[in-house]
Amino acid sequence: AGGGICAPRPPIPAVFTQAFGQHGVKKVTFAASPCRIRHYGKEMVFWRGDVLKAVRRCAIVPAREEGGDGWGDDADDDGDGDAPKLDAVHHAIKTILDQSHLLPVPPSVHPVYWEYDHALRLYPPPDLLVLADADGGRYVREYEGVTVMNPGAFHVDLKFLVHRPVFEGEEEEEEGATSKTEFSAINL
Repeated sequence: AGGGICAPRPPIPAVFTQAFGQHGVKKVTFAASPCRIRHYGKEMVFWRGDVLKAVRRCAIVPAREEGGDGWGDDADDDGDGDAPKLDAVHHAIKTILDQSHLLPVPPSVHPVYWEYDHALRLYPPPDLLVLADADGGRYVREYEGVTVMNPGAFHVDLKFLVHRPVFEGEEEEEEGATSKTEFSAINL
């Protein structure tokens, strides 16, 4: 993140977004980051920040890379092969949700406006957490009842994630509303 970017972030300034209104887009809100939305009883938190890089930099025992062999060479001290193996994304998700905070790192890594630190807290946990992180790639994961997703970079491959917080079908109506996330793409 760096020294000049404090969290939480304010909304995108109107000077950058006023063109949307001039081109006929009337019902759009450019919210702060993080942003909390409650939709039909489902709570969703949207956070645009490079938290994966910050969590990886502050990890005492580094998580394995995709296709790596675990936590590290000395993680299994007793040699019985039972050392936990987490990939970097799961490690960051676990850290964020277990600590109930979007920035579980020291202020020297990512400064925080302490008056607004409550906006970064995740208690009670949301139903959906969107981490718009440049480093994590596109993913959808479940952890402790929370759907965590990163939509990825749209400008790279014109692909994106669609999340329906309330997906109603015949089976779901009987059991209650459920969520559904799917990958989509624009074909040119």
